Amino acid sequence: MPQGSLAGDRAVARVVSFGGMCARCELSGRKLAGAQFIGAEFAGAALVGADLRQSRFIGSNFAGADLSRADLSETAMTGANFNGANLSRARLRGAILVAGSFEGANFRNADLSSVVLSGAGLAGADFRGADLRRTIIAGADLSQVKGLSQAQINGACGDGRTRLPGKLTARSCPGVQVIIRSTVTAPPRLVAADE
Repeated sequence: MPQGSLAGDRAVARVVSFGGMCARCELSGRKLAGAQFIGAEFAGAALVGADLRQSRFIGSNFAGADLSRADLSETAMTGANFNGANLSRARLRGAILVAGSFEGANFRNADLSSVVLSGAGLAGADFRGADLRRTIIAGADLSQVKGLSQAQINGACGDGRTRLPGKLTARSCPGVQVIIRSTVTAPPRLVAADE
């Protein structure tokens, strides 16, 4: 049978889903675009330069992981732990970091343009040289981050609830409305046999 005839000569979408443990595993340079990490344990993993575009990181642990130079464009990091992760020079364009924890994370020289930072835990994160153009910081607490400058903040969209270090001030962006839809679903309920 000719190759491709089973799929009607059309490309078949492939979804890669990860769960379980892969702590300190080596996945640098891997092409994992569109992958789903649900409740996964990837603490200390190496994903240097990995292609993770449009992936979902839901309730997963990437604390201390090395994601430097990784492409995380248009990802959703809902309820994920990236505390102490290295995201230097990573591309996070259009990502949603809502309800994620990024305390002490390294965002040096990262592309955070058009990212939604509202609701993310960012205390101690390093933003030196990060691109924050069109980044949504409305309601975000950036009061304890490092390396943030007024020039970076000038390109971002904040509001009266935005908290910044020192005397930095955020501008509001008229016409910009943040609508965040949760991608987290409740885990299945276990039912005893006698129920």
